[in-house]
Amino acid sequence: MAHKGHIPYNKGIKTNKPAINSLNLDKDELYDLYVNQGLSTTDISKIYNCSARTVQNWLHRYDIPVRSDSEAVKLNRSQWTDEMELKRSQTYHSTWMNKSKEEITQINQKRKNNPNINSEESIRKANQTRIANGTTKQSKSEDEFYHKLLVLGFSKDDIIHHYMDDKYPFNCDFYIKSKDLYIEYQGHYSHGFEPFDENNDEHLQYLVKMQDSGKDMSTWFKRDVHKLEIAKRNKIKLLLVYPRHNTYLVKDGQVSTIDINDINKI
Repeated sequence: MAHKGHIPYNKGIKTNKPAINSLNLDKDELYDLYVNQGLSTTDISKIYNCSARTVQNWLHRYDIPVRSDSEAVKLNRSQWTDEMELKRSQTYHSTWMNKSKEEITQINQKRKNNPNINSEESIRKANQTRIANGTTKQSKSEDEFYHKLLVLGFSKDDIIHHYMDDKYPFNCDFYIKSKDLYIEYQGHYSHGFEPFDENNDEHLQYLVKMQDSGKDMSTWFKRDVHKLEIAKRNKIKLLLVYPRHNTYLVKDGQVSTIDINDINKI
């Protein structure tokens, strides 16, 4: 297809273009908007009067590499003016640094009690449906960890992807049959950097900072905490892998750090 050229984006301009899924969208045009101009899928969806999900579908259809969450955040922040950065900094300090420990505790307790968290039963049903339909997703970093398991001596037949049973009724990333070992690869920012502890000041500071910047951290301080409680209660062996941080082993109801290369010793 012929290249459509650089399309300047103006958030104030409305368009009467039909929805993107009813168009034969030009690949070069989409590439220019998303890659060259650095627009988000939300920005592009406003140009074509469609949903951001539709734009994502076209990106995948054309095999245009999609930015990760961290890359999207970095790109967004790189386009901020000094005034925007100052305003963000002032907002952060006013919402966190000037609060007392009692106020911070109240904030986090309110967030922890937020009812907008899926029930265990709904999560179980959703995971079962994804597994049955073969629609579970695996990130590049998870693929790399899978190859790490192979290097450590576990065979392909010994490793099950997206495993679930009554002892651990969640869709864990890997299960090693020979070790009866469940593995959660906590590669996404929503899992935090280690198991959440509501009595840890560093965790509370990080939680407020992330949520004040618009990040949904409910997985870290609620869902993952619930999973850990189930693992302890049923006394299963659960490995929590935090890339670039520590790896934790849950065994006999206790949690301890472990070198990832020592899995065979479990």
